[in-house]
Amino acid sequence: MFDLPYNAPARPTPQPGTPATPTPATPTNPAPSQEVLPAWAEESIRQVIEWGVMTGYEDGTWRPNQAVTRAEMASVLVRFYNFIRSGR
Repeated sequence: MFDLPYNAPARPTPQPGTPATPTPATPTNPAPSQEVLPAWAEESIRQVIEWGVMTGYEDGTWRPNQAVTRAEMASVLVRFYNFIRSGR
């Protein structure tokens, strides 16, 4: 949408006994059913997805409790700035 490349974060090597990776999301359901979005943030998460400002991870997860990297924040800020300038 904004011609920004997506650079996937390095995936850690699974350790024996760790749970399986969640099922990827579909375009109509950005968060897999196994992933619980905090009730207080769910509406905001759905809104930034609708605006195209945030899209979640390549595997379809949202990971609401994971820290944001500086690179991810830079991408979000650029997308949000462009969203505001578009006047939508």
